[in-house]
Amino acid sequence: MPKIIVHVAEAWVGGVSSYVRDLCHAQLEDGHDVYLLLNEDFVFDGDCRIKIINYRASRNIFKLFGIARKVASIIKNISPDVVFSHSTFAGVYVRWRHWNSIIVIHIPHAWPFLIEASLLKRLIYQAAEKYLAINSNHIICMSLEEIHAANESHISNCTYIYTGIPEIVNFQRFRLESSKVKNRVKVGFLGRFDYQKGFDLVCRAIETACPDQFEFHLVGAPIREGYNTPKGENIYCYGWRDFSEAQAFLSEVDVVLFPSRWEGFSLAPLEAFRASTPVIVSSETSLHEFVIDGYNGFIMPSLDLTSIHECLQLALKKDLHLMGGNANKIYKETLTFQSYFEKVKALYEI
Repeated sequence: MPKIIVHVAEAWVGGVSSYVRDLCHAQLEDGHDVYLLLNEDFVFDGDCRIKIINYRASRNIFKLFGIARKVASIIKNISPDVVFSHSTFAGVYVRWRHWNSIIVIHIPHAWPFLIEASLLKRLIYQAAEKYLAINSNHIICMSLEEIHAANESHISNCTYIYTGIPEIVNFQRFRLESSKVKNRVKVGFLGRFDYQKGFDLVCRAIETACPDQFEFHLVGAPIREGYNTPKGENIYCYGWRDFSEAQAFLSEVDVVLFPSRWEGFSLAPLEAFRASTPVIVSSETSLHEFVIDGYNGFIMPSLDLTSIHECLQLALKKDLHLMGGNANKIYKETLTFQSYFEKVKALYEI
């Protein structure tokens, strides 16, 4: 039976936008009526059948409950069967109150108490998530790290579902800027230029890597507080690109660097696997859960500049094309969207 489904998102960049876009599209294909409540600071770039309602979001603690009441009013007017909230602030907007006869599904996309912050701040986030969980029918944890953190924090109503992404049969071309130096390893980075994504480490790696061996191709930009774009002969910056261009970009570089400090379960490494491109990832987040070191990527033993350089040197010696094929095999066997979506559907099609 067709349902009315509402998704609430506070940001529309990177993995969260890809995740929500794919989920909305699959629900439309199932015959459901799909709405997206989106922060007016962002422009929606997905399926035109999705009904978009903009609202003004803020991370100012004194404005949170005013925004939450506005979001609640919009939800009441739509009268949906299911509401999905995506990430921390959307989770507050939706779950500050109890909803009768609506199935509320929250997806953290990384617990806020896993970030690098003071102990007091992390304890406050943890207590808030425990309270908000009471007003959730289901919370989808997309990695082992997330579900373990939820269990240790005694957060209720959590379900562990590894995410997946749709297959792309034919990637469009993305023209990398040409280099005068031949046979350099093309190192890619895709994401926000900020501390969470480890972009400060990317900048330091660029500054100290041998320019005759490596060139760096960067897709993304700073958001809120971030880092400026580095400059150099072996650095190529493309800014934010739309979804199809970003996927094509991943298929053109030789290896993709993801030195994130915390993540729920980032889609970007999965997208690299789908594009048959190996990755370099941090061992301190969930990013390494599908990486077999030396087979489909490289795992940094610690999150520092030395580890990045060790992995880059290994990339010089390895057959990156073969590793890319291995990455694609892992994607097809384990990380397809259809397998993930069937498990999500089971939460609300009751």
